[in-house]
Amino acid sequence: MSLSGDLNEVNCLEYGLLKVPYELLNKKFRASQKTIDQYNYFFKKDGAALENKLKSKTAPIPLSEVADDVQKLYARMATFQAESEKATSEEIEAAENLLQRADYLKQGTSDIPTERIVSNVERLYSRTFQHESNRATTEGTSSNSIAQECFRKQRLNRFITDHLLRAGYFATAQKLSEYAGTDFSCHKYIFHVAKQVEESLARKDLSICLNWITDNRSKLHRLNSTFETEVRIQQCVELIRNGRKLDAINSSKSFFGNLPAKQWKEGNLLSLFGLLGLGLQDGIPNEPYQKLLNDDRYDYLIDLFRRENQRIFQISSQSPFSACLHAGLAAHKTPHCRRNAASKCVVCSDLYDLAEGLPVAHASNSRLICAASGEPLNEENQPMMLPNGRVYGEKSIHRLTKDREICCPRTNEVFSVDDIKRVYVL
Repeated sequence: MSLSGDLNEVNCLEYGLLKVPYELLNKKFRASQKTIDQYNYFFKKDGAALENKLKSKTAPIPLSEVADDVQKLYARMATFQAESEKATSEEIEAAENLLQRADYLKQGTSDIPTERIVSNVERLYSRTFQHESNRATTEGTSSNSIAQECFRKQRLNRFITDHLLRAGYFATAQKLSEYAGTDFSCHKYIFHVAKQVEESLARKDLSICLNWITDNRSKLHRLNSTFETEVRIQQCVELIRNGRKLDAINSSKSFFGNLPAKQWKEGNLLSLFGLLGLGLQDGIPNEPYQKLLNDDRYDYLIDLFRRENQRIFQISSQSPFSACLHAGLAAHKTPHCRRNAASKCVVCSDLYDLAEGLPVAHASNSRLICAASGEPLNEENQPMMLPNGRVYGEKSIHRLTKDREICCPRTNEVFSVDDIKRVYVL
């Protein structure tokens, strides 16, 4: 089945494939623009100072009087050139990655068999392509079908890699991405940085988290995020805890002076200033001041960081692999599913815990399956019941019968063929 026939599937599962590199490109572009604006201000300031110095003199002046100003301006221009070249190369790299992902998705969802699609899929996933090509030679499969099959297999590995990155298994994800040829489409940078921030917060270290906030402050501001405020509150709490109350007061003046009134009412700022006034005294009320001193506060910051990181880069809270797995389990789940290790049902056996809480599949028409062969029970394979109540298809009954006796494959009980009864489904 072609992916282009179901746009909802592409929108749901492949949204992050293009959105994440777009957000990275947008972030790099804004950072470059900010750098240009800063240097533009410095150039105007230094140029104006040099121009004023020259205007104040009617006669020629010695070069030594302006040498320092010219050298300063030249050094600043050299620094700007180096930073602009670096920023431009990073933007080009991000744009090329976005274009590569867009072409890759377009190739995988195309119905038109072109040589470019086949060659690109062969390049990206050579092992599977070679295997599928050998199989297609004997089965007469078209080249477009090979490309589609390779894309599906590669997409599955890509989803698994993304899930491993979210879980923190970076070494395993790296090996899988190299094997499957999905290295260009993984969000390794984002999850690596996220892991560093979470680990630093778990160690009660705010430095890496504050650096992350500095890099993403403009986007956090546009999202009306309170994450920086909560981190700054925790920074002040740590200063109070270490006996640096005056530093905590100065930090509060610096960071919280221009906050909107909404954050004062809904956040923990009032509790922080109450703690600043009371200090670390015995017998202060447990609420609302002691909650700022609780170690669970860092767990709250980690959870808040994860949500804000997902909002910034438009990452879904649930991985595509998890969504596909849950959808597949829900499609197989019935109201009669129960935990049973011996069952051939995927929901009842190994994956019962994962399926718990998922909705059951809606089926307008019942589908009966033979428990022995897995074949559907219909007019060509009529259901037959053994004396112990087990029902199997007529084909399985013939295959299991020997000397007019049949052994139940589930209970190993032996019955006479004459005791088997036909089952009618209304």
